[in-house]
Amino acid sequence: MVVGDRTLSEDELIQRFCDTVGPGLDLSRCCYSKFSGRVLVTDFEWVANGVTPTLGSKISERVIRALLKDDIQEFNRQTAEDMLPRHLQILGAPVLSMLESMQQLAAIIAAPIRINGELAAVISHDICTERAHLANWPQEKLDFASELCKMLEAELQRRAG
Repeated sequence: MVVGDRTLSEDELIQRFCDTVGPGLDLSRCCYSKFSGRVLVTDFEWVANGVTPTLGSKISERVIRALLKDDIQEFNRQTAEDMLPRHLQILGAPVLSMLESMQQLAAIIAAPIRINGELAAVISHDICTERAHLANWPQEKLDFASELCKMLEAELQRRAG
């Protein structure tokens, strides 16, 4: 797996991860997004043919933190809205609706990346509307994707020291 290649720069490692996992898991899009101030910004991505790129897209840190749990999870716009605390629904619901529409999302499988115990990034496995039949992953596939993300997280942690 690409994660063990220590000759790659961090940026090359992340991009190769997306380039490998995206088609390997039959995704529409595989993104790696990092925090920049109080927003999560998509810095790396792989996209399937015919899928709109989202490089540079942003979402509020508060919304992301409300959605992420300790491990990988799948959600769509409605389940994401339901997960938001009441005080964030006014801010979050329109943002989630806009993202769903602009990015043609049917579902997202999101995995947190923690460095030194702090949430540093998110890997999103996007399933767009043209592949909606591929949503609702079985637990085995979620577990496999989680392990891949944890391998990347471990390598990034090793590099961070």
